[in-house]
Amino acid sequence: MSPRTEPFSCKKSLFLRFPDYLLIAIVGFLLPLLNELIWRQQVELIRFFYLIPSSIVAYGRGFRGSLLAAAAIIGLTGMMEVYYATTGINVSELDGRLLGMAMIVLITLADGWIMEKLLTRHRALELVNEGLRLQALTDELTGLYNYRYLTIRLDEELRRAMRLNTQLSLVMIDIDHFKCYNDTHGHPMGDQLLVTLGRILQENVRLVDTVARYGGEEFAIILADTDGEGALVAARRILDAIGKHPFPGRSTQPDGKITVSMGIASFPADAGTKEELIQRADKALYFVKTRNKNSVQLYFDFDSLIDS
Repeated sequence: MSPRTEPFSCKKSLFLRFPDYLLIAIVGFLLPLLNELIWRQQVELIRFFYLIPSSIVAYGRGFRGSLLAAAAIIGLTGMMEVYYATTGINVSELDGRLLGMAMIVLITLADGWIMEKLLTRHRALELVNEGLRLQALTDELTGLYNYRYLTIRLDEELRRAMRLNTQLSLVMIDIDHFKCYNDTHGHPMGDQLLVTLGRILQENVRLVDTVARYGGEEFAIILADTDGEGALVAARRILDAIGKHPFPGRSTQPDGKITVSMGIASFPADAGTKEELIQRADKALYFVKTRNKNSVQLYFDFDSLIDS
C-alpha cells in the first residue's frame, strides 16, 4: 500500500531546507540590521516581515506551531524594542511599536488556528480516501487482498523480477469439496472456513509474499524471489498446516478433513507474462483437481501429456 500523504512541513519542503524556527530567528536578526543600514525609521513596517516565516510554521504545524512562532516573535521583537528604547525613542513611539508587535502575534495565532482547521480536515479526508482505496483492494469477507490487487501486485513483481533478473512463483489454491461443506453446514460456516483458511495462508508465508482471494473458494499467493522448487516447499508446508487445523465439521468431508489443491507456475521458467503465469498456475491446479486432490503440482507441458 501506498504510504499516506503527509501534510506540508518546512523541514521537508523542496524550497526551504532550514528548520522551522530558524527562519524566524534569521528574520529576527536581520530586521534590526536592515533597519540600521537601510530603513532606519521604518522598523514598525519591516517588522511585518515576521509574518512570512511565522505563516510557514503555522501552515506546517497548525495552531501549536503558531504558538511557538508567536513566542519567538515576542522574544525577538522584545529584544529589538529594548535596543531602540536605549537609543532615545520616546515612550509613545515605543508603545506604537509594541502595538505593532501585538498585531503580528495576533495575526500569527489566527493564521495557525485557521491552518489547524484546514489540516484537520485535510487529514480526515486522507483517512477517508485511504479507507476507500483499501476497500477497493481487499476482499470484504476474508480481509485478504482481492483479485484486482493481485493483478496489480503481480505486474509489479514481474517488473521487479525482470529488472533484477530474479525468479517469481504464483501458487493457485482451491478448497477441495467446498460445495459439499457448504451444503452440509450452511453458508455461514462456509464463510468462516474461508476466513480461517485465509489466516492460515498468511501465517505460513513471508512478509514479502502476497496472499489474495482469487474468487469463490480459490486463493492465490505471489512468492517473490522464489523458483518452482522453493514454491513447492512453501506449498507443502501450507498443505500440512491446513490438514492439521481442527476446522469445525471437517469430519463430514469426503477425506474426513479440510484439504486444498495447489498449482504452481514460475517466472521465467514457465511463463514470461502475467497472463501466462496465471493461466499455467491454473492449469497445474486443474491437473491436481481432476486427479488426486489434496496435493501440489508444478506446471509442466500438460498439453503434450494429453496428446501422448
